[in-house]
Amino acid sequence: MKIVDQYNQPLANVVVGFTHADNKSPANYLAIMDQVDKQFVPHVLIIDEGQRVQFPNSDNIRHHVYSFSKAKPFEIKLYSGTPSNPVQFNDSGLVALGCNIHDQMIGYIYVRPTNERAILSNQLGEVEIPKLSEVQIWHPKQQGRVDTRQRIELPKAAWQEEHYQITLPIQEVMPAKSNKFKSRFK
Repeated sequence: MKIVDQYNQPLANVVVGFTHADNKSPANYLAIMDQVDKQFVPHVLIIDEGQRVQFPNSDNIRHHVYSFSKAKPFEIKLYSGTPSNPVQFNDSGLVALGCNIHDQMIGYIYVRPTNERAILSNQLGEVEIPKLSEVQIWHPKQQGRVDTRQRIELPKAAWQEEHYQITLPIQEVMPAKSNKFKSRFK
């Protein structure tokens, strides 16, 4: 299956969630959301409800990580290295991350409920999932609210066609307005 935007361009980092009956126990390993070159790495991290996340800072500058998200508000004040206490995420939902020092630093933690499995689409927008009739999808640039998952019903054709495609419209990024007055004085 492939996920594309409204311009037929592949979408990487689309979270595809689906209910799964295997009811595995939640992961108990420590997940990592690193900070490299003033970016959260990975950009989107999928974890289980109840899982803990460590926030190492691999940059040679300090960061101040925070979230105001309903699923997990928290703050790790200005630090370098690795904080001694990981953060535990007990409630499912989307957690948007920021850095109080570097406004361009934005990352996401997708906390999946215990009865859900979720995977990310690759750079080509491709994802392999079991044959299901319904999935939930989410992407950081999707149209509408950033914390809302979209329910997609999959027709039988999704499993009969070799290259079934889902279109997920994303928000348009408006180019910055140029300041002609300012450019005249450079």
